[in-house]
Amino acid sequence: MPPTVKDAFIPGVKKNFLTRAIFFLACVVDAFFRALRFAGLKVIHRVGEFSSIPFPVVGDGKSDAQTGKGRHAHRKLDVILSHMPADVHRIVDIGSNNGFYAIGLAQRGYSVLGYEPVARFVSGANRILEWYGIQNVSFFQQGIDRENAGHLFASDVTLVLSVFHNWVRLDSWDGAIDILSGIWGNTRRAMFFELADTLDNRFIASFPTMPDMGGTTAECTAFIKEQILGRLEGARVEFIDMMPTDYINGSARHLFIVHRI
Repeated sequence: MPPTVKDAFIPGVKKNFLTRAIFFLACVVDAFFRALRFAGLKVIHRVGEFSSIPFPVVGDGKSDAQTGKGRHAHRKLDVILSHMPADVHRIVDIGSNNGFYAIGLAQRGYSVLGYEPVARFVSGANRILEWYGIQNVSFFQQGIDRENAGHLFASDVTLVLSVFHNWVRLDSWDGAIDILSGIWGNTRRAMFFELADTLDNRFIASFPTMPDMGGTTAECTAFIKEQILGRLEGARVEFIDMMPTDYINGSARHLFIVHRI
């Protein structure tokens, strides 16, 4: 944690009434500005016009873990940690957003790299790292496309959480598959992959090149497993669960882990 005013006072020095008053006032002012800065950091991480993802320091959002906005993100992080392979050191987070997952994993001891195209998210996440003195995670302002997908930093584990549909929208269905394949080529152990479906999420269903995934949730799960993840070479695909989402588009998303074989 950053130093406070208290750290500036030398232990053992006898304080008279005036010194104690100054000390108390300084602590109050220090606490005020620390709270103001903390609040400012939280504002930076707003997504659109609503806070869909919680403040990206897990230890400071305990109340969010059970109720309120962001509770599903906390649960998803716990699920990812429970399925994390052994002996993982480096993790790459594709589309790291405000840094919630990357910083949460870094606080568990992993070395994490986050790629995010939105400048204010990267700037805000880097300010969080400075504020809390977190050194084992780095963020890069970079979108992923067909040209660079195969040239990212190699990792033991990659997170591809709810970003595939953006590649379909910005490129095409085939282009999105190529991007995912490039990322998989630099993944040594496993990939966590999450995606909404066209049945539940009308936003992604409106994309011109997005195929219809099926008429039931089970059919959509099978479609994602076979038509997207099944096209990755040397992969064993495991469906984890339907994960409720904090976003306004749709109610739940399909979470998979893809193992290297």
